[in-house]
Amino acid sequence: AYRAEAPRDARETPVLWRTDRWERVDADTFFMHARRVKWGTRYVNWVTLQEIGTGARISVISAHASPGGAGRDGLLEVFLDRLDVLAAELHDRGPVFVGSDLNTFYERSPFLRTSFPRSGLVSTFDLLGEPQGGWATGDGGRTIDYVLTTGALPQRHTVTPLAGSDHRMISVTVEVL
Repeated sequence: AYRAEAPRDARETPVLWRTDRWERVDADTFFMHARRVKWGTRYVNWVTLQEIGTGARISVISAHASPGGAGRDGLLEVFLDRLDVLAAELHDRGPVFVGSDLNTFYERSPFLRTSFPRSGLVSTFDLLGEPQGGWATGDGGRTIDYVLTTGALPQRHTVTPLAGSDHRMISVTVEVL
C-alpha cells in the first residue's frame, strides 16, 4: 500500500495492490486544491507499478473529490482538471486507472465525457453500462464512485457491498492495450 504520511489531508486516499503480481516503481502525492472550508483541501495518491512476470507498467490513482456545499462551488471542476493533468503525465508510463469517489451522481455526470481532454480518461460506466450488482455505489443509493481509465480496455465490472461502509466496491477486469 502507499499513502502520504503528511499532510493530513493526503492520507485519506491510499493505493493498494497485490504484491505477488506487482512491484512499486514510483509513488507520490499530488495536490488538487485548497479552500478554507470543510473538505476544501484535497490531494490524491498515485503509484506506478510493474508486473513481476511481464514488466508491463500501469499507474493507479486514488482520489476523493470534495462534496458540494457551502463554499465549495467550482471545486469539482478544479479537481477534475488537476486529475486530467496528472493522468496525462502518468499515461507516458502506461495505462492509468483512477479509483475515485467524485461526490457527483452518475446521472448528472455527462460532463465527465468532456472533462479529460489531455488524458482521455473515461468511466467504465460509459464503456460498459450498468455493472453486475447494480448502479448504486454509495451516498444513499446513488452512484458517486467511479473507475476511470485510459490505455486499457475494461472487459467487465462488478459492484459489491463492503462491510461497515456506506459505499460499495467497484471491481474492474481490464485488458491492457
